[in-house]
Amino acid sequence: MIKFSQKRGFFGAFFVLLLGTLLLLAGSIANGPDRDLELSREVPSRTPVGALGERLGDLKSWPAWFHSLKEAVSLDPLPLHEGSRLKLRIEPPKKPWKRFELTARVIAFVPGQRLALRIEEDSTERLTRLFDRLEWRVEVLPGQAPFASLVRGVASAHTASWRARLLGTIAERIVLHQVYYPNLIQLAEQGETVRAE
Repeated sequence: MIKFSQKRGFFGAFFVLLLGTLLLLAGSIANGPDRDLELSREVPSRTPVGALGERLGDLKSWPAWFHSLKEAVSLDPLPLHEGSRLKLRIEPPKKPWKRFELTARVIAFVPGQRLALRIEEDSTERLTRLFDRLEWRVEVLPGQAPFASLVRGVASAHTASWRARLLGTIAERIVLHQVYYPNLIQLAEQGETVRAE
């Protein structure tokens, strides 16, 4: 008959072996090569493509469909065009001490249909320490009945630190959800609200 202390010793040794294996795996991922991450999401809407698409080029409407966006300002003459630079002032609700600014460049813009931004600077360097490339894309496409349109969003990034490599491998979707500020659901609903007025 195996004594209780022997069982405990066996399970203790097994736990230490398992923990060591997990630490080695995490270390090899963290010290491995940088990698590309991508998240894609689609939200159907009953609002026509044209009504939703207008929001893509209207910087004044962006706070209504960007997470925690206080203001979006163009650093170049309007209207938006490929190459335009933007200043995005982010202020989480009820947390003014966490405010920061992002400088973004428009890398693709088709009025009423598609917007793509690349984050170039981050006043806190939280995002730029994690990623050497971070892009956000939003497209408004025709929908399938009973929906009039489909809002598609894509976040893509390239890791630049051990932390981003590790978290991106373990929880890619969660990491990219945290750094993708366009709120596709709000955009789809914003169009429905405008149409109803």
